[in-house]
Amino acid sequence: MKNYQWLTFNGKLANLREIDHQHLSNCYWYSKIFNFPQCIQNVVFFNEINRRFSGKILEYLPHPDFKYEISELRNKNMLVKVGSAGFYLIKLEEEIIGKALVK
Repeated sequence: MKNYQWLTFNGKLANLREIDHQHLSNCYWYSKIFNFPQCIQNVVFFNEINRRFSGKILEYLPHPDFKYEISELRNKNMLVKVGSAGFYLIKLEEEIIGKALVK
């Protein structure tokens, strides 16, 4: 299997085989939301989750400092406000898939 690497939004080098479960799950959700479901990244992330974490995809927890990601979730009407402290649920096709803190 090819080992993928990329720069994160804050300039850190990420390695597919080394990122933690949450980061890998976030990559899966990001790929699913912002690309076509059949895109290669989505398949790669899903396969890596299967290989390392028995197929368990964690909830989507986008980094609050990744402004582009948060703004795109807002543009897609995927954020559902909970209370008044900047906490939101993330909804995809009527399913709650995670939560976000919006600064």
